[in-house]
Amino acid sequence: FLTTHRYRLIHKGGPGTILPLDDGGFLGVVVGHDGNIAAQDRIPLQPPTEIGLVRFDGNARPVGAVKWIAKKKDQYLGYPQITPLGNGRYLLGYGEMKKTSHSAKEEWSNYSYLIPWDYYLVEIDINGKFLTKPKKLEGTGWGEQDQMVSLGRGRVGWAYIPDPTYKELNKAPECNAKGLQLSVYESGQK
Repeated sequence: FLTTHRYRLIHKGGPGTILPLDDGGFLGVVVGHDGNIAAQDRIPLQPPTEIGLVRFDGNARPVGAVKWIAKKKDQYLGYPQITPLGNGRYLLGYGEMKKTSHSAKEEWSNYSYLIPWDYYLVEIDINGKFLTKPKKLEGTGWGEQDQMVSLGRGRVGWAYIPDPTYKELNKAPECNAKGLQLSVYESGQK
């Protein structure tokens, strides 16, 4: 089991999607940051989380270090997804958590940095090199437990239950969904 740091994993990162590779190994995506956080009594606000790519051999042992491929200086990134597009290309999706108040201390205490306000998609190769520019999505996203799936021929699909109240602090989303949104991404390279 690979951890990206040693303390409060749930709030500072963790594993995302993992894919089988033709050579018997695996490719996975993780949330965390370069380096470790020493054990302490509170969650450190800095550095914010990043998106990393990790390779495993056929026995699930890490091959090399995590390669950190997406980060923003003052924003937490999370909700990572990686899905094969074919021809050595992968679709990487991630959410960006935004500060909503002028008081960072107040906002961090409400854990609003754990909820994405914007979602991005970018095509990468197996080494994490960006093959396209990150594209900000409008009107769609995905939840923490949702999974993207390959639809073949350079396409990826996912379902999403949009709930605008989810982004409001201290307000729980409704228990019963009133709609389901299906999204499909199609690569320009097939």
